[in-house]
Amino acid sequence: MRSAMETVAGLPELTPQCLEHIISHLEPRDALRVACAQKLWHELVVNDEQLWKRHLAEELGISDKQGVDGIIFRSSWEAYANWRQAFSAEYWPYLGRAVKAWSQIKAWLAANMPEILATLRPGLDEAEVEQVEADLGFTLPSALKVLHRLHDGQELVSDAALERRIRNKLALREGGNGNVDPELEPQTTVSQEAMARSIFCGLFGGYAVYDHRVVARMLPLRRAAVWRAEMLRKVSPHGRRLPDGQDRLLPIACSYNLHDKVYMADVDGGGLSVTKLDPGQFELRDAVPRADTRDGPLRWFEEYARRLASGWYEANVLDSQFSMLSRGISLFPMRPPGLVEAVTMGVRVRASAVFVPEYRVPDCHLFAYSIRFSLLEGGPLKRCQLMRRHWVIQPEPGTVETVDGEGVIGLFPILEPGQSEFVYCSCTRQASTHGSMEGRFQFIPGSMERPEGTPFDVICPTFRLDIPDYVF
Repeated sequence: MRSAMETVAGLPELTPQCLEHIISHLEPRDALRVACAQKLWHELVVNDEQLWKRHLAEELGISDKQGVDGIIFRSSWEAYANWRQAFSAEYWPYLGRAVKAWSQIKAWLAANMPEILATLRPGLDEAEVEQVEADLGFTLPSALKVLHRLHDGQELVSDAALERRIRNKLALREGGNGNVDPELEPQTTVSQEAMARSIFCGLFGGYAVYDHRVVARMLPLRRAAVWRAEMLRKVSPHGRRLPDGQDRLLPIACSYNLHDKVYMADVDGGGLSVTKLDPGQFELRDAVPRADTRDGPLRWFEEYARRLASGWYEANVLDSQFSMLSRGISLFPMRPPGLVEAVTMGVRVRASAVFVPEYRVPDCHLFAYSIRFSLLEGGPLKRCQLMRRHWVIQPEPGTVETVDGEGVIGLFPILEPGQSEFVYCSCTRQASTHGSMEGRFQFIPGSMERPEGTPFDVICPTFRLDIPDYVF
């Protein structure tokens, strides 16, 4: 009679060491099948630390033995099995990408914006996702759901207050009896400072230009379903039927003021668009390149994570009117080629621009730009003051516009070595999807009241005004 090993494998000469070597090269599914063949093989499979360490790293980007909830397991096999048990097969084509992107974002937040990291909600389980889908009346793409399975958006006091108001409106509209649920009444225990601070804690960053301010946060899936009902009511106030497909959009991120800037996931096509919601108007702009992969929100999320990890974006004051209360993720690029820089007579100028998709005027695109001045230590000047500006704007090939004026946004900053950068933001419009700006600033050594030399020009290099493939 043949041995158990020979009966199953037909290879009685293979030693456990040979089997370990073979198993170490198997894919997870094949390794699990081998483990079911007999007890010895099962022990060899689950105890192969290098095998499961490799698959954790290759499939999920995990270098330790971390499980779904952050628990560190004793072995890589246990960690891998934990992920497999928590996420069904529909998620695995996207799970590794989502885990890596979330890891990049959380690492950046821990180092730069821990207060935003603290707003991330735990992930949803599958039953909770199914309940939201039942409420919506349609199934969500796996590439979108996987993001919420890991972290279900943000919990911000400003958003919670807004949701209570929306739910009250919906309750009054549906009930018609004028009664308000006490649980939905606005909370009065939150300080104004905490409320203001939460406005600027959006995960997807923002910018402020004059009186226009947007900061985008990631919505929890349940809140997205609630806000979707309010948004659809706003764009079709009289029950007007929306064009095909637009009633199957889900807001996954938006600014704190809800309607100014909204990112809509296309449930059917798998794309992602950005829009501003106005009564009776609903114009969508692609926020991610179109593809047949139905993973637009995930590709957009991955690109944002890559930009954070590479230093493209930084934590800065978003609105000078609110000082440090407005510290958040600034969407003005802080690395080349998005950032340009030049030094003249020790005066450093840094410039970058961001496309403002929520600005809606036919055949016109708006770009906000940020200009940063500083006087470097060790240079020829101890003090200088900005007097004038001169811009050369090329909104499309063959056209040139110039702008001259005193100061910048009505200010005449004085620079001294060691001071923080002076930063100002402004904007420009153009009909073309591509353009550029360059310019110069006239400074005087000392100050205008007490000049210490003749005026000189500080160069601002050319920076691009292009509508990007990925819109943030």
